[in-house]
Amino acid sequence: MSAKITKVLFVHGANQANKDKEKNLRTWQEAFDVSKYANKVQQLVEGNYNTDVQAYHKKNHQGRDYPEYSGWMALWYGDVWKNIVAAQTEPFAKRLDENEKSYKAIKNDRNSILEKLEHWVMEKHFDELVPFYELAVINDDGRTFYEAICQQFLNQLIESTNSQHNYVLVAHSMGCAVTYNVMSHISCAQANTGYCLIDGTLSQSYRQAIAEFANSSAKCFGLLTFGNYMGYNWCQRLNNRILFGEYKKQYVYPKAIGRWYNFWTMLGGDPYIIDDRLGNDIVGDKNGRYDDVSVPRMPGTKIGHGRAMWFRRNTFAKKLRDKMFQDLYL
Repeated sequence: MSAKITKVLFVHGANQANKDKEKNLRTWQEAFDVSKYANKVQQLVEGNYNTDVQAYHKKNHQGRDYPEYSGWMALWYGDVWKNIVAAQTEPFAKRLDENEKSYKAIKNDRNSILEKLEHWVMEKHFDELVPFYELAVINDDGRTFYEAICQQFLNQLIESTNSQHNYVLVAHSMGCAVTYNVMSHISCAQANTGYCLIDGTLSQSYRQAIAEFANSSAKCFGLLTFGNYMGYNWCQRLNNRILFGEYKKQYVYPKAIGRWYNFWTMLGGDPYIIDDRLGNDIVGDKNGRYDDVSVPRMPGTKIGHGRAMWFRRNTFAKKLRDKMFQDLYL
């Protein structure tokens, strides 16, 4: 059992067309500054409580590795979308759907009222999501938008960990899907199983980068998600189709993630989320490493969707800190 140098990587959501890397960093800092409990999250990830974290895990988790927090980074993939839409009137070529066997099922499901509602919410409120899940092809270079986003995230993951330090991922909104997908790629590479087998989804160079990182000494203590729209049926089916070839309402637990804590609030707390609990949809989690963590609120009140709005809620900030302090170990 030992403390492992650990980087904490905060991953933003969609709608970044009017933002940049510096604005993204400021937005995370603003979230940390909204309350004393939010500020304690920042103090924790900067290593100010490492002595207490060590004492806790030595007492409660003997024989396990645990984080020695050494700072945080705000990862940034928003320029992928921003650069594409700025460059062309028609940034995307045809999608890959019609070349794949589940395309007919996707079209049929689009006719249901729920699917139409979910698709409308995605398209209206989250710029990048529809081309991400529908495997839109970027006209400039022929890659899928899905790969371009995942590649940007992976590059920064490699850089921030130097392919040797452990890490914790804290993801908001679309960042939940980006982290889930890349960690699924890493998990499949570690298990030597196939993934993303629809022709054209991922390049060989991306797969090679995934394989190299998967075999490095960098390990993920945990993924913590909030403002998570992944409970939408439409998102689940398309995501499972991309990763594992089945148009099925489920998420396969990525074994490369030590633990996954998903923070949720009752319907109406986050105006863009219909269902942010995933526990009933997770498969392959034989060791019980996934958990939905409730964020209570007074009836009639809302949290909102923005990062600072969630951190302003003390019940969220405190539970996030507690999970990172006590419940991340390998």
